[in-house]
Amino acid sequence: MIVRLPFVLNPDEAAAMVAKLQARTPTDGAMTAGAAGAIKRNREVLDADLRQLLSAALSQALQRNASFLGAAVPKAIYPFLFNCYEPGMSYGAHLDEAVMGRGSGQLRSDLSLTVFLSDPASYDGGELVVDSDSTPVRIKLPQGDAVIYPSSAVHEVAPVTSGTRWAAVSWIQSLVRRIDQRDVVWQIAVLSEELRRLQVSDATRELKETLERRLLGVRANLLRMWGEL
Repeated sequence: MIVRLPFVLNPDEAAAMVAKLQARTPTDGAMTAGAAGAIKRNREVLDADLRQLLSAALSQALQRNASFLGAAVPKAIYPFLFNCYEPGMSYGAHLDEAVMGRGSGQLRSDLSLTVFLSDPASYDGGELVVDSDSTPVRIKLPQGDAVIYPSSAVHEVAPVTSGTRWAAVSWIQSLVRRIDQRDVVWQIAVLSEELRRLQVSDATRELKETLERRLLGVRANLLRMWGEL
């Protein structure tokens, strides 16, 4: 399940984050890659205070994003990493670690998340490539949009050939661990939203509202069965 999250940030908010990041000195991204360090060629801004500030802003934005809440059913969001790719930089095909963080800050990585902070017209290449059912999906989104996908999927960042690609990445532990169950919960949320937006006559309005309530009730009961607190 690959889900695009439009307008997590507006372009001005994303550009402001990039300006703050550009004012710091980035370090070699391989330092945070673990076993994948040999194939990770990017730079990251690891300034603790700035990372905390921007992570909090992004987490708050995600909590206002209905698509994120419906698709991820989040229990915990890992503090964001902020990276940039310049010409010749890339991140080869890899799997994310199953457990992120240490001690009380640990979480299981059910979903990976990328927020695109740069205007896509400002750089060439740099697509996020996710292996979905053995079919590569190439993703390059507008400034401020994000995407979530299973952390169990092989993925990579294609080489940047010009410009600079800034992004924020994180991982989510979902209340629903299994991918298939989480997909069912998400599909019900999508159907509920489509039904809510459906224009109907006065004669069928009561039926529509009843179906909305029933769908939401089914989703709630599935979360009671599958949710892990």
